[in-house]
Amino acid sequence: MKIVYNGAEVETSARRLAELLSEKGVDAASALVDMDGTVAVGTALARQPLRAGAHVEVFRLVSGG
Repeated sequence: MKIVYNGAEVETSARRLAELLSEKGVDAASALVDMDGTVAVGTALARQPLRAGAHVEVFRLVSGG
């Protein structure tokens, strides 16, 4: 299916946000995802379905000094 990932149209076979993150090499434990205005983090990513045409913005959480 086609989605918009961080501003670029991409093709994906993922059916859930967690699958998409894995496909893109993003560690779900350190990510915050905005999909069409809804924010998901942590375990919610595994349950959140992905749909064609979705606009997905991924933010990686980091810490340090």
